[in-house]
Amino acid sequence: MAIKIDGAERIIQRIYAFDKEVWKVLQKEIREASDEIRKEAQSSTPSVGLGNWGPWSVATGRSGSAGSVTFSRGSRDISFFGSQVQRSIKSQARSRAGRAGADRSIAGRVVINDAAGAIFALAGSKNRSGHRFNDNLNTKHGAGPWPRLIGPAWTSNVDRVRDLIDAAIDKAAREVTRG
Repeated sequence: MAIKIDGAERIIQRIYAFDKEVWKVLQKEIREASDEIRKEAQSSTPSVGLGNWGPWSVATGRSGSAGSVTFSRGSRDISFFGSQVQRSIKSQARSRAGRAGADRSIAGRVVINDAAGAIFALAGSKNRSGHRFNDNLNTKHGAGPWPRLIGPAWTSNVDRVRDLIDAAIDKAAREVTRG
């Protein structure tokens, strides 16, 4: 989930183009502002997703020639370990440029980089399959808001984080114009 300040694109483009040092500081401050959401999401991570979760594994690659039998080349364990999921929740600052490099935007975001954590965060959000796993997860941890962990942390902190990001952009703009 990302926080974007509307109307700041041209200011951000000027900061990006004019002063790379101020740009680096702005990115750092936006990541730090997003840390409030990250910390709450980490603190609400359960130690166990569901009883009997794992060990699961999924193939990470394939090898073999065309038209022959395909063999799995390694696998990735997607067992749920609460402490591992907590460590994988990260704050980021993501920058994107509009068409022809104009109207650059920057957003603070929080992501889950663990496969089991990502499954936990989204499983059951659209339970079209009717799978018992989704039902059990929704019963134990609630049926929303999604993504689990980040969604509730976002809801309770988004206004404060938006204010911090807005202040960081204003500070960077003053720094660039002061020169």
